Amino acid sequence: MPEVVLPLTVRDLTAADCRRASGQGRPPTSRASPGHWTAKDYGSTLPDLPITPVFHSEGDGGTYFFTRWLASVFPRQWNAFCDRVHPGITPPCGPTEFYPQFGRARGENGAGNVVSYIASRAGNGAIGYDEDSYALLTRLPVAALRNPAGKYVQPTDASIGTALTQAVINEDAGSRNFLQQNLTKLYSYQNPGSYPLASYSYLIVPRAGTTLPTNFTRAKGRTLSAFVVQALCQGQQQLGQLGYASLPGNLVSGELIQAEHIPGHGPIPSPSQCQ
Repeated sequence: MPEVVLPLTVRDLTAADCRRASGQGRPPTSRASPGHWTAKDYGSTLPDLPITPVFHSEGDGGTYFFTRWLASVFPRQWNAFCDRVHPGITPPCGPTEFYPQFGRARGENGAGNVVSYIASRAGNGAIGYDEDSYALLTRLPVAALRNPAGKYVQPTDASIGTALTQAVINEDAGSRNFLQQNLTKLYSYQNPGSYPLASYSYLIVPRAGTTLPTNFTRAKGRTLSAFVVQALCQGQQQLGQLGYASLPGNLVSGELIQAEHIPGHGPIPSPSQCQ
């Protein structure tokens, strides 16, 4: 294994709409108008204006998890969309890090640019997906997703944590996939409090005994390990206000093991010392 893979935070993806009318998990039409979505659906009548979907134009982990969810939960619709934007493709269409261009959709490079466009005057009528932390930062409303129990749920510490109790984590320390996630069970979890579009964010760091990056030194390794320990211990207590949820204990324990493989690492606490 040429590097160490560390899940540092729990993240969730949200659909953010700059005009305060959350999509409740429904696919957007070409226009938002009283004829399509009514006060009965949302508590207020939507304005008559074109909808502009906004996606990440760069290769993006959030895009991967969003399309993984689409491919798992809505395979018929995802395959039909995939065939429309890539004629002749052989289904089934799986997840991708590069969301395809279509219609009047707009690509923006990076999470900050996605949410900035949605929040801007030019983005009137725009809707897109991003990490909830960016929606919190710009005070954008987010859509509630319909989970397998039939409940519309917004991302919170509790709903994300509930969903990720179903994530299957590779706990074999000898595996090249140690600590990596399988989210399949999230998408069918029947708990009414579960927010299904959740995943872990990973940090990839150098590993002792392998070819190290140019200019990487043991001093840098000590600094890097101190950051990792801070993120895994004290940092976990501060994530809720930033739009993230804390990691479960099994992942914290596994990551502390992995941190010991960083060349030049500093003191690594035991899980019981990780406060």
